[in-house]
Amino acid sequence: MKKAVVRIGATLLAVASLGDRAAAEVSAADAGVARKLRVGTYDSRAVALAWGRSKAGHQAVERATAEHKQAKAEGSEVKAREIEKRMEALQNLRHMQVFGNAPIHDMLESMKDIVSDEARKAGVDLVVRDIDIAFRTDDVTCVDLTGALVDRCDPTDQTREIIRQMKLHPPLPLEIFPIEEAEEGEKVIGEPGRIAEKEAGYAAAKRWLALLDSGSYAESWPNASAHFRDVVPKDRWIPEITDLRAGLGALRSRALDGVEYTSSLGDAPPGEYVWMQFKASFEKKESAVETVTCVREKDGWRVDGYFVK
Repeated sequence: MKKAVVRIGATLLAVASLGDRAAAEVSAADAGVARKLRVGTYDSRAVALAWGRSKAGHQAVERATAEHKQAKAEGSEVKAREIEKRMEALQNLRHMQVFGNAPIHDMLESMKDIVSDEARKAGVDLVVRDIDIAFRTDDVTCVDLTGALVDRCDPTDQTREIIRQMKLHPPLPLEIFPIEEAEEGEKVIGEPGRIAEKEAGYAAAKRWLALLDSGSYAESWPNASAHFRDVVPKDRWIPEITDLRAGLGALRSRALDGVEYTSSLGDAPPGEYVWMQFKASFEKKESAVETVTCVREKDGWRVDGYFVK
């Protein structure tokens, strides 16, 4: 007969009188052996998109629409307007969840049985968003449940492709989602509008600014819009941007301060534009404002204008 030695916390216990096979089969659950914490993680943007385009997501919209229709039929304009505000707020929340990494607690409430089931299958002790893990020790095992949770929403091929493309772009800062004044003076979430365009323009601006920050001025010119290249020839652009950035010095920090979508922009040709302002700090200019304008072209969004003051 052999003894199986197991550990509970810092205490060693000897389990006597076990046969060879029994000793080998003592499990952590049976004997209380300390083991690594297993944490299930998920990409909330992917799950939010899959759930929003799922049957459950559509049913939530259909219920609100039916309530609004009923209120209109009853002649209750006050109730109808309250429902409209709630629908507008919900739409903005969905945009923040898909494009800006806002928490998805309301969705998880309807998915709690699914989350519980997938957690059990994966053998995890806890489920959290991947971006909410600010620190973990080496003895914590993380298991990605994103794919499993997305699959339970029965996504179409189109939804899967959108999720794949979405992963190529960073989430939008939540501060760009507007909050407007209600008639009564209370704060309500307003209609955000053109969130996908803003996200794409913001991503294009960040890629292009990275070229300037690295000193790749020659490469920044062909990556600008056709209109930009027509207005500012390459032999003019490179010396101008070289002088400008030399006067600023190395970038220290940059934060998005505002973003707008428009189909009309001053003397620019008709089109779709995303206008952005960044608060920046440079080695030789502590406080600066960078204005970047992107335009949609056939092959995607490109920078159409860049100014610093």
